[in-house]
Amino acid sequence: MCIGTRGAVVQVMQAKKQLLDKLHAEVADKEDLPLKRMLCEDDSTMKRREQCQTRVQLLRKAAEEISSVSF
Repeated sequence: MCIGTRGAVVQVMQAKKQLLDKLHAEVADKEDLPLKRMLCEDDSTMKRREQCQTRVQLLRKAAEEISSVSF
């Protein structure tokens, strides 16, 4: 019985991961306005999210530049 329960838990975890991956892919493809509507964001929250997106892009660019430098 324990083996069956463990298998069921693994299946649920795999299904959860697949659903989250699908959700992330769908959200990532949305433009700002549909995303704002979907999240019911107010203007200040949207501005903060945009600032965070800009910071993440800058951090990724900096990480790429750092990794490209050979010592």
